[in-house]
Amino acid sequence: MGKYPKNAAGGNAVKADTNWMLPQTKEPGRGAMPPRSFFPSTEPEISLNGQWDFCIRNTANPEPAGELPDVADPAFSPTSEEGWGKIEVPSHWVLPAGQGRGNPAYTNLTYPFPLDPPYVPDENPTGDYRRWVELPEDWPAGGRTILRLHGIESIGQIWVDGVWVGSTQGSRLLHEFDVTELLTAGRHLVSVRVSQFSPGSYLEDQDQWWLPGIFRDVQLVHLSDLTDVQVNTDFVDGEGQITLRVCADCDQVKVQMPQLGLNARMGANASATFELGKVQAWEPESPHLYDLNVVAGQSEAKLRVGFTRVEIVDGQLRANGKRLILRGVNRHEINAERGRVFDYEFARADLLLMKQFGINAIRTSHYPPHPQLLDLADELGFWVMDESDYETHGFEFDRWRNNPSADPTWKEAIVDRALRLVHRDLNHPSIFAWSLGNESHTGANLAAAAAAIREVDSSRPIHYEGDYECNYSDFHSRMYPSIGEQEAFFAPGGPLAVPGHPASRLSKEQAAIARRHPYVLIEYAHAMGTGPGGVGPIWDLVRKHPNHCGGFVWEWRDHALRLPNGQLGYGGDFGEKIHDGNFVCDGLVSANSEISPGLVNWANIVAPVVATADLETEEIVVQNRGASLERPACVRVFTDDAYKDVEVPPIAPYATVTVPLPLSGKRVGAAVLGQNYVEVPSPVHMSKVPMGAVGTSLPGNLRVCSVRQTEAKLDEAGEASGGAEALAGRGNLRAQAGFEGELAFPLPEVVLWRAPTDNDKGHGPLDYWEQSDQQNLGQGRGSWGPSSAEKWMDYRLHLAVTRRSGDGKLVTSAANKTWQLITDVEATGSRDDAWIRLEAQPVGSWPIFVPRIGYMYKLAGTDWQVTYHGLGPGPNYPDMSEGSWVGTFTGPSNSMWTDQLCPQEGAHRGGVDSLVLQRNNVRYEVSFSTPVGVSVCPYSPLQLTGVGHNWQLPETASTYVIVDLVHHGIGTRSCGPDVLPAAGATPRPATLKIRVRRTGGDPA
Repeated sequence: MGKYPKNAAGGNAVKADTNWMLPQTKEPGRGAMPPRSFFPSTEPEISLNGQWDFCIRNTANPEPAGELPDVADPAFSPTSEEGWGKIEVPSHWVLPAGQGRGNPAYTNLTYPFPLDPPYVPDENPTGDYRRWVELPEDWPAGGRTILRLHGIESIGQIWVDGVWVGSTQGSRLLHEFDVTELLTAGRHLVSVRVSQFSPGSYLEDQDQWWLPGIFRDVQLVHLSDLTDVQVNTDFVDGEGQITLRVCADCDQVKVQMPQLGLNARMGANASATFELGKVQAWEPESPHLYDLNVVAGQSEAKLRVGFTRVEIVDGQLRANGKRLILRGVNRHEINAERGRVFDYEFARADLLLMKQFGINAIRTSHYPPHPQLLDLADELGFWVMDESDYETHGFEFDRWRNNPSADPTWKEAIVDRALRLVHRDLNHPSIFAWSLGNESHTGANLAAAAAAIREVDSSRPIHYEGDYECNYSDFHSRMYPSIGEQEAFFAPGGPLAVPGHPASRLSKEQAAIARRHPYVLIEYAHAMGTGPGGVGPIWDLVRKHPNHCGGFVWEWRDHALRLPNGQLGYGGDFGEKIHDGNFVCDGLVSANSEISPGLVNWANIVAPVVATADLETEEIVVQNRGASLERPACVRVFTDDAYKDVEVPPIAPYATVTVPLPLSGKRVGAAVLGQNYVEVPSPVHMSKVPMGAVGTSLPGNLRVCSVRQTEAKLDEAGEASGGAEALAGRGNLRAQAGFEGELAFPLPEVVLWRAPTDNDKGHGPLDYWEQSDQQNLGQGRGSWGPSSAEKWMDYRLHLAVTRRSGDGKLVTSAANKTWQLITDVEATGSRDDAWIRLEAQPVGSWPIFVPRIGYMYKLAGTDWQVTYHGLGPGPNYPDMSEGSWVGTFTGPSNSMWTDQLCPQEGAHRGGVDSLVLQRNNVRYEVSFSTPVGVSVCPYSPLQLTGVGHNWQLPETASTYVIVDLVHHGIGTRSCGPDVLPAAGATPRPATLKIRVRRTGGDPA
């Protein structure tokens, strides 16, 4: 490595001319220094964060060509009469919304301007920023002064004292400018003109909000002797090695690692390798970091390094000699109030919440994060796939014609983005792979970017989803494949994808090469609304196939932003003419950090350490499914009314230990408990045992890591072994009874509708309503088509009405439809202790799947206490129940449903055989002859249907209890596979007996 170039900007700064005009070419930003590593040091720096003068304009070039803009003119005095005000840096000028500075705009696929590269519209919101800065008298002489800008969307033109010094392109990339010759002790003007759109915007069509502005930190930094430090570590057989590449303006460099006794010297502008003997590996469960100090002359870099080895061996991704399974999430940088402005405490809380649910990996979709996010990943323990700021998804609408990935005129810009990513971040031990970008088809420019990365860092694999042949990617990567497609990858021969998918066009030879690479789900389990469902079968395949890496759920957090009214909004709520609606709300946690039932379910499926009660051997079997050496705090063994905590020894990866089982019963649960990272309450919980949902907190600074429940086998006489009473059969039947006449309950309302989930409204091709004749690899019809919700509406299930026939039966039907549900109702007993028999018979022409067949009762009041015995504690569905177990659970009625920004179904609990509802002195005790599904919600399904936001729901004074005979699964068809047929709700006859006992007065 040679000395860092003195005039990195290509010479002295240039006097104002047309250089600062918005470019109409495809090159990267101009005048910036070559990329280098970002590291903390003892060098002085001045933060330019804070108040800047600001003016918004509607065009990028309001002045005549060559004329110095007011923003850059030291003689100009900004006034409010000329539109100038103040703005906080970092920020987006469109946030908070409603200030008259424009508004956020959300798109997923399309560009918000015509596809005419590299040109953008003349109407181009542009913000002028200027700030005076005082360079102190004691600012070091010699060396260089650097203006560092961490993030500007989308282009920044920079001046110092009226002299143009360069421009940035690459919104989430670090740019540095050498301004040494422009600065002496005293007062100086720093000016930045930021245009929302630029040629670089064609490379930034990510699924997110368009949020212009200087949204990351701005600094003046002094560089004296040390300009670059590149660290590469290795870990083999418990021993560590470190290789340093240093760029410095001195003769020798001192290298110190106090914890390891390293105190050495090396030549400047050279590389050196040090063998360090026994070290602790860096792992997510034990992220050991060591201090590294590099001293060159007057400069000292202070780094924290970890020892790792990431490699691909025989198609398997391995870390530190063991198979690496990614329990990952895709993470955008987003905050409901501040957009993509980085907030350290918010980010730390975000990552601690991930730790709470067993997440071990993050993909920085779809751009490099703020550097401090990587510091947190190093410290807290997350594998990171660091992604370049590159996506051209909108070109797909033009069949990828002129796509930058394959257009040589874009090569320099694409490679520049990749190198700025890698140089800035390569010292972080948490980074296990580089990603070239997202959804940009394929082409020679991506191959060139991969080659450029390998010249800088050959120690990490490179990922790109669109390279299905693995020409330059080290992974075969897929988004949202069906179970059939995943199984096909691991089978010899045959296609890799359904017809129409690019991966299906690979030759046999190309497919064979692809199968020799690790298989990663770079996006899967689309977490939009209620869901994701169908995750369990995916992870069965992960554990079955050693070369399956797992992957990254899409995505971690909803992107909803705060509206001027204080509520949360999504695409279209801010007045955008082009937008993609609520598709931006697709996170495992909400914009307010509320936990979704889908996260709880997913976390229990992927949990790395699980315990199971073996009732025959009377042992607890504790299995480590891939975590680094881990010792759970304890295993809580529990029945419905008792528990006992058991200590277990440390468990090596992929090892199993057994300990004696301390409790017996017809159902015994075993919960692995671990360290609590952040307080997560469980409003619905077991009534007699301190147990909540996976991820929730328990007394003693503990959290629930995983839960498995074992049910005793029935003997030939139908009795549970061990003398336990016979168990009722479990199935998909659901129900609630109706009462009339002298009975305590009036006649219920038959309900066939559920408020459509986002997955019900999905139009994707993974649809099992019809089966294709062609080989479909489990993808149903394999083509885009009507959503389930549209089909249900076509059958008018939401318009069903019920009449009473002459023989007393309930006949439910809809206008101009031939289907009917005939319910025979028989009641016996007294007013306050009644047996109700329901016999439901579907007749006529029904859809293949229905949302539900159920019975609804409306209770007065919203403050009921609910206790039930069934699957819980959270909402669960036929394909989303792995996070649940059978027990007695209790909670307030308002906590029994999931209040989401986009109202939809979200309250169902299956396997319920008894239910107690209590309010004041009124108490209903309900028991069922067959386990059923129960939903308790302050709104009826029709009240929730078609309402755009939860804050638009009317005030309610009621509680709706629905008992279902059948209820449909969830799936992920908002962007992915539909509900698998085994989890679908098909119309079928059902009989149910219900006992209802009431005590206390009439409900108010």
